Amino acid sequence: MNRNLLSFTTIPDNFQKELFGKISRILKNNESLQLYGAPGSGNTLIAKALVQSQSIRNLYFKDDYKFVLLDGNMLLERSSLGLTSLFFNSLVVEGGETLNQTNLQSKIEEAIFDICDTRKLVLVIDHIQDLMSPELEPFFRNLYNIYRKLEPRFNFIFISSGIVDNEFSYFGPTGRLLGINKIKAAPFGKEDSEWFISEKEKQLDTKLNKEEKEKIIALSGGFPRTIKRLVESVAGKYKLSEIEENPGLDPALAMHFDELTSFTDILPNIPILERYFKAKNTLARGENVEGIIFGKRLTKNEEKLLKYFLKNKGGILSRADGMGYLWGENAVEISDHAYDQIVLRLRKKLKNAVPKADVETVRGRGHILRIYEL
Repeated sequence: MNRNLLSFTTIPDNFQKELFGKISRILKNNESLQLYGAPGSGNTLIAKALVQSQSIRNLYFKDDYKFVLLDGNMLLERSSLGLTSLFFNSLVVEGGETLNQTNLQSKIEEAIFDICDTRKLVLVIDHIQDLMSPELEPFFRNLYNIYRKLEPRFNFIFISSGIVDNEFSYFGPTGRLLGINKIKAAPFGKEDSEWFISEKEKQLDTKLNKEEKEKIIALSGGFPRTIKRLVESVAGKYKLSEIEENPGLDPALAMHFDELTSFTDILPNIPILERYFKAKNTLARGENVEGIIFGKRLTKNEEKLLKYFLKNKGGILSRADGMGYLWGENAVEISDHAYDQIVLRLRKKLKNAVPKADVETVRGRGHILRIYEL
């Protein structure tokens, strides 16, 4: 059974050089570690690179180490037996041999001992936070028994979204290893970000210009999933200038930002995320006009005109009708420019409202209100 774990064509040798250096030093000291970060921080890519990228392994570990990936996201049956079977399948993939399904635990131990006869084994457990369950504790207890027989030739890299800090009991005695060495995910530097954007361009069959790439790197702060979502937004139907002005415009990007809300204490600086939070807080304090929430307060004439548009929703409002509604018989004394400025300001505020709306110009006839549902 052969699976292609990496979704990228190549990984540069200098990718996340400092982070791989830290991991290498800890493992060569015969210790385990926990690599943690917010969702989308790129730690799963680190895990897969260790398992599948020969160049990365050669650079930091030579042929002395065997990396096996156990992904908690792949667990279908939430039981110790289910997790044992998943680990068994991981060993089949990594070892390249078919194991007899009978006496599963002893076969796993046999496979691990075979690896440790010639190399050091590192079990990379991704999404460890998804395995915090009393039902799974027997698996980790059995795993620890094997570890004790083989240390220092058998160690762990635990990868978590968030940080597993006070929940060690879920993992039996293996839990003690989670707290020994903790490494926080690092954002991508400029070179890694450029490589990552290039790979996303290939996947999406798109091409960004130099200015767009530089802006994405700056706005994302090098946070991988933010880079990914920004590239997807620009490759889709959004302009980067629109996203920069209103970070919540793209629902997929907004969902990503909302997911990060619970992880602000371990996040790097992500400028566009700060803009999103600021805009959201402003909206929370903003003005509600007939179900449309504004971050900025409307003037009396802007609110009056909006209500007139809503009253005639879907209909074209001529300049004469709008001016007549706002100023009555005094409209003849008001310039067209004054009215157009009110429409322009209202349009700008609607663009950042929830739900997003717009006052579209119908040439030669007037304006029409469009509301885009969330």
